[in-house]
Amino acid sequence: MKNMRKFFDTFDVPLLQIPGGHAPVLIINGEVTVFALFYARELQRLGYANGTIERKLESIGRLWDFYLSTPKHMHDKSFLKAFCEARIHGTVQPDGSDSTGLYWTPPQYDTAMRDFRHVSDYIEFAAGHFDAISLNPKEKAYQGSLEYARQHERKKKHSLLYFSTLTDKHVIKRKNSRIDRYGKSSDDNIQYKFFPPHKTTELINVMTSNRDKMIVMLLAFGGIRISELLHLHVVDVRKDKDGTAKIALVNPVEGTNLWIEKKEGKEFKRKGTRRQYLAKMHGLLPRNIISTKDGLYLGWKGMAEDDGTNHVSYVEWTVKEIGQAFYSLHKQYIKERAAYGQRHPYYFVVQTGQTKGQPLRMTSLVNHLKNKFQQIGLDSSDLNVGPHALRHYYGYFAANVLGLSADIVQEMMHHRSRSSTERYYKLTKDTVRKALENAYKKMATEYKELACLH
Repeated sequence: MKNMRKFFDTFDVPLLQIPGGHAPVLIINGEVTVFALFYARELQRLGYANGTIERKLESIGRLWDFYLSTPKHMHDKSFLKAFCEARIHGTVQPDGSDSTGLYWTPPQYDTAMRDFRHVSDYIEFAAGHFDAISLNPKEKAYQGSLEYARQHERKKKHSLLYFSTLTDKHVIKRKNSRIDRYGKSSDDNIQYKFFPPHKTTELINVMTSNRDKMIVMLLAFGGIRISELLHLHVVDVRKDKDGTAKIALVNPVEGTNLWIEKKEGKEFKRKGTRRQYLAKMHGLLPRNIISTKDGLYLGWKGMAEDDGTNHVSYVEWTVKEIGQAFYSLHKQYIKERAAYGQRHPYYFVVQTGQTKGQPLRMTSLVNHLKNKFQQIGLDSSDLNVGPHALRHYYGYFAANVLGLSADIVQEMMHHRSRSSTERYYKLTKDTVRKALENAYKKMATEYKELACLH
C-alpha cells in the first residue's frame, strides 16, 4: 500500500479566554489556517457542535491536500470540478500510479457528498469574508484560487453538488444501485430507516422508570433528535393549553434565556443567551462547545427555528394522548429529580450509581436503549432499530398515517431542507403505509395499557 500524502490535521484546542472552552482548528503543514479558524469560530457562535465543526474542517483539509498536491496550472477556473472528480473517482490511475501522491480511492457516495456540502458552504462563506482578516501569502493564494473557481462555476450556474451528480454516467449508476430496505433499487434519494411501528408502545411499556418512558415518547412521538433531548433544561418543559407538554428546543449557545439572579438579598430579573446563563449561574459551558473528548459532550444540528429571534423551536406531538401522558409523567419525574439535590439545569439525569443526579450522557443513554430494544425482541444492529430511527418513525407516521402535507411535516421536524422531508413521501410503499396504519390501530387499543400514565 502506497503512503498517502496528507498535509492537514485537525486538533481540539482549549480557549484561554473561555475556561473549559475548546475549539477545533485546521493545521496545514504544521501551521494553523487562519481563515479556517475564523470560519470555525463563526460556526461556534452560531451554535454548531464541535464535532460537526471538526468534520467540516476535515473536508476543507482534503481540499487543501488536493490544492497542495496539484500543479499551479490546475488552480484555475476548473479547480473545483477537478477536486470533485478526484473525490468521486479517486486519484489512482489504472496502472496503480498517482501523480498527486494522494492515493485517494473512490469513497462511499455519502462521504463524497458530505465533503462537497462542507466545502461548498466554506467557499460561500469565504466569498463574503475574504477581506475580513489578514492572511499569509500561501493562504491568500489558496483562497484566491477558490474564489476564482467559484465565480466561474456561478456563471455556469453550477455547484459542487451539481458536479457530484453529473460528472459521468458511472457516478449516477453507482448512486442508483443502492438497495433499499424493501429489496428494490432506490432512486436518487436515500430512504430513511424507521423504527418498527408495532414495537413503539411495547418499548414504552418495557421501560421501568418515568424518565425512560418519557424519553421514548419524546423520540417517537415528539420526533426530536437524541442530542436535542439531552440539551433540554428543566425550564424547557411546561404545560400547554390542551394538557400536553409544551417543550422548547432552545439553541444551547444563542437561545434566549430568562433567569433570576440574587444579590445582597434582592432578586433581579436577567435576560441573555443560554450560554451566558450557564456561565453566570452554573459556571458551565453549553455541552456542544466543550471538548469532544468530554463524556458530557453533545452535538447540536442546526434546525429551522420556529422563533428565529429567540433561537427556539417547539415539539409537535403526533399523538395528543402521548403528549398528555408525557406531562403527567413529568410532574412525577420532576419531584424525583429534585430529590437528587443537583443544581445544574439539565432535565434528564442519571438515576442510579455514583453519578446519580448528574446530566445523562449520550453513550449511556444509547447503550441503555439498545438493551431495551433487545428485551422486546429487536436486533439493535439493524439499521431501522436505533434511537434516531424513532425520529424517522415520527416522520413516516406524520406523513403516511396522519396524512399531513410535506410543508407541515417539514415544520414539525424543523428541517432546513425540503428534500429531507420529501424522503418520507417519495419512497414510501403501500406496504409501509399499511404497516403504519395497523400500528396506529394497535396503539389505539394499547392506550389502555398507557392509561396509568395519565
